[in-house]
Amino acid sequence: MLTYCIYIFPAIPLLFMIISDLKHRTIAIHWLCLFAVAVIFSAIYKMGMEEVLVNIISNTVLLFFMFIWIFMWLYLKNRGNVKQMWGYIGGGDILFITALVPLFRLNEYLGFLIISCIISLLWLQINRFIALENHRSCSKDIPLVSTTGSVYILYSFVKLLAHAS
Repeated sequence: MLTYCIYIFPAIPLLFMIISDLKHRTIAIHWLCLFAVAVIFSAIYKMGMEEVLVNIISNTVLLFFMFIWIFMWLYLKNRGNVKQMWGYIGGGDILFITALVPLFRLNEYLGFLIISCIISLLWLQINRFIALENHRSCSKDIPLVSTTGSVYILYSFVKLLAHAS
């Protein structure tokens, strides 16, 4: 029974983060810290310390290069205006994506990030369509913690069902 609960343990603080991100476009640091602790505990229990360390190192390198490319793209897009660049992605988004690194092997993490980005862009387009239909303005923000977190919860339940059968 404990093995099954470990798969969904990080989802508990994540649900509070998703709700906060959708409502206020911010997340509380205590929920983020609790989520990170739950992720580390869950990852070590499921995979062992050695594999978790490999995941942390490989996925952190991936994130480092990914953030460099995003930073360069935003720098060029904003013509060197660094202050404008930070309006696109929040610190909570970066910390959340970084907190997920222990849970995935490199290829799984890359796939997870790609799927999460696609879902985030779909969410933005659906939100824009609904806003146009209702003749109201639309936010250009993507609640990244909410969309990525929802993908993670779905991923966790799929892993839980696969492990249970």
